[in-house]
Amino acid sequence: MRKKAANDFEKDFFKLLNNAVFGKIMESMRKIIKMELVSSDSRLQKLINQSTFKHCTTYNKTLNAVALENKIIDFCKPIYIGFAVLEISKEKIPGLFSDETDGRIMREFCALRAKSYSYILEDKEKIKSKGIRGHVVRNHMTFQDHKRCLFGDASLEVTTSNVSIRSFKHKLKTIKSNKLTYNSFNDKRVILEDNVHTLAHGHYSIE
Repeated sequence: MRKKAANDFEKDFFKLLNNAVFGKIMESMRKIIKMELVSSDSRLQKLINQSTFKHCTTYNKTLNAVALENKIIDFCKPIYIGFAVLEISKEKIPGLFSDETDGRIMREFCALRAKSYSYILEDKEKIKSKGIRGHVVRNHMTFQDHKRCLFGDASLEVTTSNVSIRSFKHKLKTIKSNKLTYNSFNDKRVILEDNVHTLAHGHYSIE
């Protein structure tokens, strides 16, 4: 079904269906804990004194969350199915690549490092940048900026302001940070002086 998907939503949806089932099959029962919300000092002290006590989170003067490990671990997940799925999923032929462009012609390609690249198709440009929020990739990153970063344009703004809403102890906070969006540093290969060609580490022509 993922191969027949016509848009990004369908691709993500069918990927989630596969990964969700696989994740529940491979679930580690050792990591499951019991959580109890406590507002009584005597009850809190009793839970802390137990041998299964793991940690305690204090929200305010009258509310605490206590995490307890399970005394009895029930290994009820069929992890052998997960092993079989992993074996089947790796039946790929080395040297062959999947077609990410669906047969459309790629006119130009610019890669800064692993999982950070951009290319131009017949009708649009695509940008892949792991760790960068989607709206930043869509609205603030371009193919030309990738080329400027690759060839060392000092005037390029390599960071972008990133605003996120996060929860700490059930209290929402807005965090503003500067995210590095363009970075041509790559230590997986030896980059030659033209910034285009690369060689593997230990290549005979490297002095």
